[in-house]
Parts: sequence; structure tokens; C-alpha cells
Amino acid sequence: MKNLQDATEKICDLKGSILALDTLVTAFAYALPPEVRAEVLRRFETHAEVAHTMLLQAEISEHTLAAFERDVGRAMNIVKASQRQTTPLTSPLPLQEISMSKGQRATKEVKKPKKDQGAAKPISVAAVMPTKVTLVADRSKKK
Repeated sequence: MKNLQDATEKICDLKGSILALDTLVTAFAYALPPEVRAEVLRRFETHAEVAHTMLLQAEISEHTLAAFERDVGRAMNIVKASQRQTTPLTSPLPLQEISMSKGQRATKEVKKPKKDQGAAKPISVAAVMPTKVTLVADRSKKK
């Protein structure tokens, strides 16, 4: 039981770190002058392609590769959105990615949602994008 608790705490810690880095990237994307954003996107695409090639050659989980591809796509969408506007309209983080573990959900107090009387909020580009999943063939020798 202790190992499962440690793993859950580590996962939660990593989620917090990733959210902090995602927030930093978004802030940088909008703080950069518009003429620099295109260069950032070009360089990011090049580095992401190199990293993707290296991941394909490494012995890693398909979940790691799928997460990499998903987050590269999200980061590109953030930079592309920053080229179209100067301030973000909504959070670039889809809520389904900030989910709690089953144990946390069971202990969390559920509040009745209030009726929304305001106008509909605009949907961010990053929240609408489907996740890309790549199947990586198992290259290990079968015994």
C-alpha cells in the first residue's frame, strides 16, 4: 500500500510541475513580440521532430510517446493562438487533463453546480483539438 501511495503522490507532484511549466510557456508565448513568435514556432517544430525521432528509437512506453505528441501539439496550438491575438481568451488547459485520482474523487466534497446566467464563453483552440495517438510496433525479439 505504501508503494501505491508514493506513486500517487509522485504523479500528483509531476502534474503540478507540468501545469506550472505549461503556464510559463503560455506566458512566454504571449509576452514575445509578434515577429519573434513565428521563429519560436519554427524552431519548436524542428526540435520536436528531432525529439520524436529519438523517442521512436528509444525503449520507452507507448504512453510516453503519446503524451509527448499530445503536449507538442498543445504547445504548438498555444504559440499559433498567440500569433492571432495578444492576450489569451481562455485557459489553454483542458479540464480533463487536470483530473484527480479515484481516491481523491471519493473523498472530495461534491457541490451542486450553480446555474450559469452569463453569456457563453469562447472555446479555446487547444480544448477542441483531438488527441493524436501513434501506434509503435514492438521491436523486441519474442522468446
